[in-house]
Amino acid sequence: CRQRIGYFIGLRASPALGGRERDERVLVAVVGRETAARPGSVVLVDENPRQRAITESSLTAGGYRVTAVDDASEAVESVRRSRAEVVVLGLDDGSSTLDLIRRLRGRFAAIPVSPPPRIVVAAGEIDPRRERFTRQLGADIVLRRPFEPDDLVAAVRRLASV
Repeated sequence: CRQRIGYFIGLRASPALGGRERDERVLVAVVGRETAARPGSVVLVDENPRQRAITESSLTAGGYRVTAVDDASEAVESVRRSRAEVVVLGLDDGSSTLDLIRRLRGRFAAIPVSPPPRIVVAAGEIDPRRERFTRQLGADIVLRRPFEPDDLVAAVRRLASV
């Protein structure tokens, strides 16, 4: 219930929304609340068990609810189930990362109630052209490994509402 109230306050307090449009959006939020993003919810996708454990621990210590999965095939369903606000991708295979960004953006673009999850890509070696392409596909932040756990938590905090 608190989550819904916060969601409504955010919509009603928005100066860009007014009159009838505001009321319709609130009604849509009530009807489709299962698809609304859960503030503070993060899905972590990382194939490396050690890196996944470290990252999950850092995000949890930062106050986020983390759902950790080990491959791209589980990621979209995990995002849908958890209604994640942010997705952190730490996949070693660049093509899997790009494919997953495409799938996430395509899946959530069709849902008018919920904004798509924000995406952080934790990349190893990445050339500037591929980094630009990753951002064009829909990654909000690209972090180059190695990075400090606090850097990742700060990146998630910039994108999340909590």
